[in-house]
Amino acid sequence: MENQHNHHHGHQEHKGHDHAAMQTLEHAHHKQEDEHNGQDEHAGHHTADFLKGFWLCLALTIPVLLLSHMIRQWIGFKLSFAGDKYLLLALSSFI
Repeated sequence: MENQHNHHHGHQEHKGHDHAAMQTLEHAHHKQEDEHNGQDEHAGHHTADFLKGFWLCLALTIPVLLLSHMIRQWIGFKLSFAGDKYLLLALSSFI
């Protein structure tokens, strides 16, 4: 009787081990699917965002260059008004 009990008990342990291994594999598979689906869902969004940011920064770079003291000296351009340094600070901080 003791031998049957040990055999039966060993079978349950093995069965529990297999169940835990299957749960781990299922969890890994679902995690992989979630990561894959997340990538497909947002597939061109980052490129469009970077392109918008690029064009905005490029447009703001022109007034920053025109307000820059060194650039104005190089090209012989004079542009000065009250608050021009603060506008230069704000635009360059945004970029």
